[in-house]
Amino acid sequence: MNALSAYQSHGRRPPNILVCGTPGTGKTSFCEELATRTGFIHLDISKLAIERELLEEYDEARQTSVLDEDKVIDELDDENDINVMQGGYIVDYHSCDFFPERYFQLVLVLRTDNAVLWERLSARYTYGSCWGVLAPTMAVPCREYHLEKIQENVQAEIMQVVLEEARTSYNAQIVQELTSNSIEEMEGNLERTLGWVEAYLENAPPIE
Repeated sequence: MNALSAYQSHGRRPPNILVCGTPGTGKTSFCEELATRTGFIHLDISKLAIERELLEEYDEARQTSVLDEDKVIDELDDENDINVMQGGYIVDYHSCDFFPERYFQLVLVLRTDNAVLWERLSARYTYGSCWGVLAPTMAVPCREYHLEKIQENVQAEIMQVVLEEARTSYNAQIVQELTSNSIEEMEGNLERTLGWVEAYLENAPPIE
């Protein structure tokens, strides 16, 4: 029985988990594996925004689109569709300050050493064009990177931009910083998160 089934069998609402971090810290790989192990739904906000046209404009300079945050929230709140408040979602996005605090019971900020991050982003770098989704405060990654975007994202990691954003947007008790430099560390982070999900069951609110 996976975690989602355990919550359902006990009549409890599963938690929502936000996974954020600078582009290149391993969010998507982590979220995909966590979703597989828990049965929760992995919600990639960048992909959702593109698929459902939740965008404001196109940034020619950065060759990427700008996220319409209000439209995203409306989509997540739709009781006839996603309805994120029913629980059981792993939300994957580099930024976090525009999501309502009520959404999440756990906020994970993935961190990566600067040299490792540069290497990861450089592996995606080409001289071609780049598409993606841009939040008002930070570039969103795609599979092709311009050098300027690599430098911008590494600088954001040095300045702990996402971590500070999470700490000011959510209760400090639900924010956890996880180092994500290797497969071994990702596995440790998965085990730690699975332990939290299992423990949360005891005090989870009943399904209404």
